[in-house]
Formats: sequence, C-alpha cells, structure tokens
Amino acid sequence: ERLKLIANDWVAIELAANEEDDELVVRSFPNMCAFSVQVMGQETQTWMEELLQVFKVLVEKIASPTQLTEECDLLAISIIQSEKCHEDINFESFKPVMMAALRSLLPKD
Repeated sequence: ERLKLIANDWVAIELAANEEDDELVVRSFPNMCAFSVQVMGQETQTWMEELLQVFKVLVEKIASPTQLTEECDLLAISIIQSEKCHEDINFESFKPVMMAALRSLLPKD
C-alpha cells in the first residue's frame, strides 16, 4: 500500500514538472531541492548533486530491495570517485531539503 502511494505521488510530481506554467515556479524535484538549499542557507554540496541526479531512479526502485541496493551502491561509488567531492558527507543535511521539496511539490488534496 505504501509503495503504491509513493509511486503515485512521484508520478504526480513528475507530471507537475512537465506542466507549462509561470517560469518562476519551480516544478521539478531537483530544482526544488536546489531552491530549498538556498532558502535554508546551506551550500550545495557535490554529493547532493550526485544524489539528485539519480533520485528518480531510487524512487522507482523502492519496491525492489535488491535493485535499490544496487543503485545505492553505484551512487556511493560515484560519490566516492567524484574528483570534486572532498567534503564530509552528512546525509542528515539532505533530509530537511528533501522534505521541504516534497512538501512543496506534492498535490495539496
């Protein structure tokens, strides 16, 4: 039941991102996360950019723990190998950014 809800909400977010509307309104999850980072006064970190590039895939693989683990392993390798990624990685700092972005993008019904 929860997986179906997650999948449906993600579809709603993706559809909203494709709607033509005021150009000043942020509609995509990565762009809303970037906006949230700025509003919260955080710096955009390299690992966060890497995570946002594959976030859609992670959401799509959530129903398959094996595939999700594989995608997370690939993400970890990508982050570690990134030449620009020399800062400490604190995934807890992504949680409020993600929650603010989702809260802004999910349907209000």
